Amino acid sequence: MMRNQRGFTLIEVIITIVLLAILTSGLMAMFTTFSQSNGDPSVMIQASELAQEKMDQVIADRYNPARSFNYVTTANYPAENPVAGFTGFNRSVNVIFVNTGALDTTVSPGPTNYKKITVTVNSNAGSVTTSTLIGSY
Repeated sequence: MMRNQRGFTLIEVIITIVLLAILTSGLMAMFTTFSQSNGDPSVMIQASELAQEKMDQVIADRYNPARSFNYVTTANYPAENPVAGFTGFNRSVNVIFVNTGALDTTVSPGPTNYKKITVTVNSNAGSVTTSTLIGSY
């Protein structure tokens, strides 16, 4: 005489294991892609520090009496490819004249009393950009 037994059959267990394996492999592939696209955090921190270092230099030049506002131009900050002492990093500075109403748009013709400075550092893990606005007051 058979009683009503509760439990899983061998087929149900095998199907469950196969489904879990498929789902897990899909999630792992997604996790790998996501982690690769974010870059190495230590490299990104270094890139941020290099961008801030150059921005500090530009701001110091602006307030240096020997250089001042007019010295701050893209030509005075050539691209560094690679950054000295940091072989995996490239750094560039872009300076544009702007008006207070259009801080992302180059003013043409002629200079204004405001400049937008953008420093970009690129590495194999991604890029970091920092910007600031300076005035000629």
